[in-house]
This record gives sequence, structure tokens and C-alpha cells, in this order.
Amino acid sequence: FFLYRLAHGIIAVSQGVKDDISELGRISKKQIEVIYNPVATGIQKPSSAIIADYTNTLWNKDFQYKFLAVGSLKEQKNFKMLISAFSMLQPKILNQSQLIILGDGPLKNDLMDQIEDLKMSNQISLPGRVLNPYPWFHSADLFVLSSSWEGFGNVLVEALECSLPIVSTDCQSGPCEILKSGRYGVLVPVNNHFAFRDAMQETLFKSKDKDQLWRRAQDFSVKRISDKYLEFFQNA
Repeated sequence: FFLYRLAHGIIAVSQGVKDDISELGRISKKQIEVIYNPVATGIQKPSSAIIADYTNTLWNKDFQYKFLAVGSLKEQKNFKMLISAFSMLQPKILNQSQLIILGDGPLKNDLMDQIEDLKMSNQISLPGRVLNPYPWFHSADLFVLSSSWEGFGNVLVEALECSLPIVSTDCQSGPCEILKSGRYGVLVPVNNHFAFRDAMQETLFKSKDKDQLWRRAQDFSVKRISDKYLEFFQNA
């Protein structure tokens, strides 16, 4: 943090990160600029036929409702809580639902043991890390983020750009900013299994303005964020 004080400018990827830098480094917030990560790429929605192909290829046809999570399999992402909350869905919903968690990490075996203990191996899958998660985003019904903390949360923007409804923990510090305090997705307390379960159940059946979700993602487009960086460097 000593080096921060020697810098001509400081950039944080979220307001929460800005607050942390200011507090821990004893730096005035006026010296720190928030510029979000450039995540949205302008990807267009595939045709119905392509989405149907994604659905048939990637998901188990025995289940109607498709829940998706993406992230490293580590403590921060709190997938243990997500799996627990998923297993507590109302039986009439749970019996028709599946959860896919894309990613890899040190907790994979622990999570697989949890899934096995719940006897849900046919409904919860851990396919590992994938180079292109967008086919899953486009074919899922709900995106879920269960993190205990985030610096920003790129996957939320990726889900928004695919017009995918979201349930996320209200963790520090990105989700609330990306989802505009719940305007573009449902926020629930961190590590609250029951609140997360209830939010998943309710959001699954709510009508959504998918164009609005896509438009929100464009606030984090590569072009828009690049312009902010150029403006910052010109003024620094």
C-alpha cells in the first residue's frame, strides 16, 4: 500500500474495492477512480435452433429446469452452500431441476463427496473448466452466484449479456453494483441457505425483461470501459 501513495492515479474495479484500498492504505477516496472490468463483448443471442442444440447436448433431458454456476472450486465461491440450497428446493421443483457448476479447483473432491452424500449425482454436475461457457449461459434458465466475497464478479456480466436471470449473494463488493441493488437480479444475504433457496424458486418462475438484462451488460462493454481508461490516462 506504500506504493499506492506514489502513484499518479489509482483504479479500483468496484466501489467496494475502492473503499478497501482507501481504508487499508489510508488513501483519500478522491485519489481512487472506479472503472469496472470490460466484460461484455457484444455477443449476440443464438437462434432458437442453436439454443435447442445446446440444451440437448449439454444438459440432462430428464430435467426441465436448468441452474448454472461458474467459478473456481474454492472457499470464496461457497459452492457448498449453493449445493445445499439447491437440495432444499421444493420437491416438485427439485425433481425437475439440475445444477451445473463449471470450474475446477482444490475443493472439487469435497463438493463431489457432498453431492454423493445428498444422492444427487444425477442432478448436480461438475464438468470442470471450459474454454467457452457461453453455450451454457444461453441454454440455462437461471444463473446463481453463491460467493462469500468478490472483487467484481465478471460472470454476472456474462450472464446478463446472455439475458440470463440471476440470483446472487449480496457479498462485498461487486454484485450489488453490477445488479444495481437488485434491479437486474435478486440479491440475498451471504451464506443463507434458506434465503438462497427461496430466491431461486421465486426467480425461476418470474417474468423477466431479457432485453433489459442485455442492455445492462453493455454498461460493461469493452468499448465503453476502454473509453473510461483512455479518459483516465489523459487526465492523470
